[in-house]
Order: sequence, then C-alpha cells, then structure tokens
Amino acid sequence: MDRRQKILVVEDEEPPRLIYAAFLKRLGVRVETCGSLRDATAAIGALRFDLALIDIMLSGPQDRANRDGIDVLKQINAAREGTKTLVLSGQSDPDLVAEILREHGADGYISKERAERESAYFLTTVKDTLAASRPPLQGRDWHSLAAALAPDKTESGFVHQILEGTTFSGGFTVLRDLLLDACKWLAPLVPSNDESNRGLKPASPDCLTGLYWSKGQGCAVRMALCGSNSEITQHRGVETAPVLYERTKGGLTLAVVEQAGCLRKNFGGG
Repeated sequence: MDRRQKILVVEDEEPPRLIYAAFLKRLGVRVETCGSLRDATAAIGALRFDLALIDIMLSGPQDRANRDGIDVLKQINAAREGTKTLVLSGQSDPDLVAEILREHGADGYISKERAERESAYFLTTVKDTLAASRPPLQGRDWHSLAAALAPDKTESGFVHQILEGTTFSGGFTVLRDLLLDACKWLAPLVPSNDESNRGLKPASPDCLTGLYWSKGQGCAVRMALCGSNSEITQHRGVETAPVLYERTKGGLTLAVVEQAGCLRKNFGGG
C-alpha cells in the first residue's frame, strides 16, 4: 500500500512543471503533474492529495479574465479531503494573489521566479505547509467510514450486518480499529454505482465483500471481511490481484486487493 504523501502540481508551462516535480521528488513523495484544468479535475477525482501547488493563470496571459486555477482550488475545497493548497505566483499582480488567498482559502503562495532558482526556498515552503494541521479526512473517522462502507445502511445496521454475517466476536472497538487502520491509507472511499457491488454484501456464509474506489491509493479496491481462513483465501484473489492490506483481529480478517479494470467513472461522483 502506497503510504507516501501525494502532491499535485498544476502548471501549464512544461519547463517549470518539470522543475517543481524534480524538487518534490527529493522529499520522497508521490508527485502528479497536470497542465490543464481538465487534467487537474481528473486527478482530483481519482486521487486524494496531501498538497496541491496551483498556477492560477493556466491558459494564457496573466490577467484577471484567465483564472482556471481558481476552479481547481474550488474543486479541492469542495471535496473536503484535507488537501492543503499553495498558489504558484509570478508576482506580477500581488493584489490578485492576496485576493486569492483570502477568498479561496489557499494556505500560501510560492514565488515562481524565486522557486526556479532557489530549491531550498521551494522545499521549505512545501514542507512547512505539509506540516500544518488539518481536520480528519473523510473516511478516516468512524462515522464517515461507516457511511462509505455501507451507504445504504444506518451505522448500527452496518455493525449488525458484520456481526450477523461473520463469526466475528471481537466487539465493536476491535472492529472499528481494524477498519480504521486499513482506511488510513485507503480513504476517502467511494462506493460503486453498481447496486450489486454497492457497499459490503454477503458473498458466502462467513464473508462480506464490497467494491470501492480508493482515492487514497488512486485505484479500485475490493474489500473482504471474513471470519475464516478458507473464506479469505477464496475472496481476496491472491492469484490475480495485488493484496494491498491484510490483517486479522478478534477472529475477523480484513483483506483489501486492487481491482484491475475498473474506471473511476463507475463510482460515485465520477
């Protein structure tokens, strides 16, 4: 499971985009780069980022009529996934930068001119922003995780389903800790649009499975909660799919495998 921090760079000019990506890779993070609003929208929909560096003027001269980067900021804020944002600024209009920081909730800015010649300045700003606190991500607290895993059930109904559908006897606290530990790296989870795969459902007498898009990993995943070793071996698909996570606690095993061939558009919000 990829536990690296993830950073998005949205910059329409290729030379600085490559420079920023090279600097960031020194931090050991995963870097995704985009050169347009369309590409940035796709990236934000597929992956949950810790930080986004955004050039506000994406598609032309630096004037107030050409501000596609504002739409990127709005999409990140609307997702409410704890992504921090830095504006990439040419500083030709400092009043505009101040306006963007104030009105659109960016966490700060980076001078493009200075960043391209001073890697230490660039990396220090990035590290300081990453270190700032943020509220918990969707799917990393119990209530929102239960809603994502079982979108058509109440929270108590979800817990009852697990207790009834498996031989688990470890208690609510053990169950909660087992799921939250895995979803620290998977969240946010987006349920499938397919009703037959929407939420955790019985797959056998002692196993529940469900299909989700993991924005934490940027891929589709199948989760299996099983009360016996024979059931988990059957449902995790070890012969054909990479196992991202597997852990047993209180007699219940949770396995998460990457589900190849699934597109982001087949999941909620796609």
